Formats: sequence, structure tokens, C-alpha cells
Amino acid sequence: MIINVADGKAIIDLINDKYTTCLKIKRPVAVSYGLPDPSVGCYYDAAGFEPFMAEQVNEVMINGDDATILENMQEFLQLFPSGSYRVDIVRPEQEQQIPWYCWAPGASYGGPIWIFTQREASLDQERIKYYETMIRNGGRPKVMVFTQGEVRPEYGDLKNVYEDSTCDIYFVIDGHHKAMAYSNCGVPPAYVCICKEAPVEIAVEDKEALFYAYDYLLNDTLRDKLIRWQPLVLTKDDPIARYYNQRMDEMLRVDTNFCRWHSEYYRNIFRKKNPAELHWLTARLNAIRENTLRKGFNPVGPDPYVNGQWISVTDEVRRANNKKFRKWIKQLFGITWEEMVKAYGDPSINYFTDTTNQ
Repeated sequence: MIINVADGKAIIDLINDKYTTCLKIKRPVAVSYGLPDPSVGCYYDAAGFEPFMAEQVNEVMINGDDATILENMQEFLQLFPSGSYRVDIVRPEQEQQIPWYCWAPGASYGGPIWIFTQREASLDQERIKYYETMIRNGGRPKVMVFTQGEVRPEYGDLKNVYEDSTCDIYFVIDGHHKAMAYSNCGVPPAYVCICKEAPVEIAVEDKEALFYAYDYLLNDTLRDKLIRWQPLVLTKDDPIARYYNQRMDEMLRVDTNFCRWHSEYYRNIFRKKNPAELHWLTARLNAIRENTLRKGFNPVGPDPYVNGQWISVTDEVRRANNKKFRKWIKQLFGITWEEMVKAYGDPSINYFTDTTNQ
């Protein structure tokens, strides 16, 4: 059934930038990243929030027939932004696969993926047992989930590095106790699925604002994965940007693949000729330069790995890699490293002397 919402309150919403899907209930409370890890389908995290469903709505989800549920959904969807929503009532006999029930933070190895938006420790075990008894006796209380359908991440400048992938993400917005009861009983869940029709994709310039909104959810592991697979240019002088750039520099100083994979990404930043972004880029490139001096890594060629061992990082190796780094800069941007530093560097930073811990 399609339900059209006019003058919606936009308290509950899904925001997507083709890579990150963020559930907002007044503020971001859960986020999913379609990261191209070879062994993991989806990373996610959630802050947890207090249940907001009125008791009469919950009663409808337990005992109501389809007509009553859909009638109540008309009112409930006023909490969402204006637009069209497809509401489906899905029964266990229609489902061939039990979803991954995902407590945040963590990762999932397949789909469909149900991301819980309340912390497991906050759930009432007696209430879960109550629903288990109901399910074993043939009852099918309904969970409520919110989705925008199949998500196919787009990796922009990294599209030649990462394979395309899809992920079916469902955020549990009500019915965590019921979902746990279904899981404990090994029964596919009955649920009401709200699907956002034609979700609005945020503009590129708004990705930074979205990141700032959900940054409080991130631990260092998730932040580092986002830096690796969907890097942002954060040019503000604030704690979030400084810490993000610090983590990125630490990765650039030690990670060979990170340097090579992002070449086109760096080139596109340079082409935009935004002064603040060019200043930011020069600082990141200097971290790559330190990479070549500290470890003997080569940002443009094969790793210096011979017979199962890293080659010794001698002065000769450093000099050779420094030449390769400068050649890489010239090929990538059409100017020398000296020209780049002069035009876009920070006078307080030494871009030429080896300051690494040899």
C-alpha cells in the first residue's frame, strides 16, 4: 500500500549519500556503511534511543488485522518527511530467510540486515520471554522496520578499485523485544515494512554535514574504514576535522595501498582549485612523502617486499623513493612538489627534510 504524507514532521527519516545510510530520529541514531570489505557486507553503529511508540500502536502491532494496522500507519507516518511511502505487512510464511539481527556497533556478513536501534542491554528479558511464549503458541506480533530498499554504494573516484555491491538494510524502529523473541525461537519475523519511495540523495557538499551529524557514533575502527573507503575533505579547524585528518595522516604514513588507490581522488581535488582543499591536499601528500621516507614504501609501484621480508630502509632506498614520490606528484598534478608546496603549503610545516623516526 502506498501512503502519501503531506506536511510531515520529519522527526524520523533516512538520509543517504549513495554510500552511507543514516537513520535520523530528531538526530542520527543509527548509521550503515556499504563498505567493500572482502569478508563483510555492512558495517553499522547506533546510539540507541528511548522507545517512542504509543502503547495503543503497539497493541495494534500485536493483535490488529491488516486494515487496522494500515489505518494506524496513516497517522504514524506523520512523523516522517512529506512524501510517498510503501507499507507492506510481511508474514513469516512469506519469508524464506531469517534476517541478520545486528546489534551495534559491528558488522554483518550478508543480508537482509536488520539493524537494532536500541542497545541490547536496555531490553527487558521478561518481555522478550513474553513474546517468545506468544510466538510458540502461534501468535505473530509484528516488528516495525524502515528501509529505502536495496542500497548499491557508489565509490566515486574509487570505482575502479572496489567491486560493486548491494545491501538490504532495515532499521528496527519499533519491536526490538519481538525481534529478539523471533530470533530466540528461530522463526522468521512478522513485520511491517515502511519503504521510503524515491529517497532524496543528498548533494556532495552535504556529505560533510552528514558526517558531522553522525561522527559521535563512530569508534576509531569505523572512522578508519570510512577514511579508507570514502574519504572526505574536512578543511575546518575544529576537533572533528582535526582528529579525522590526524587519523588519515597516520594511515597515509604506513599504508601503501591507501596511497596508490586514491590517486584519482587526489587528482580531482587538485582540479577543483579550491584553495582550502588544496591546502588540505598538500598536508595529506606530505604524509605520503613521510611514508616513503619512514618505511621505504613506494606510492606508485610494487611494495619493497622481497623473499618474504621488507627490504632494509637505507638512505639509498629513501633517496630512490623520494625521487619516485616527486615523479608521482609531477605525473599526477603536472607541477613539481616544490611548486605545490610554494603555492598551497603551510609555512609552519617542513615539506622537505626527513622528520620521521628513522
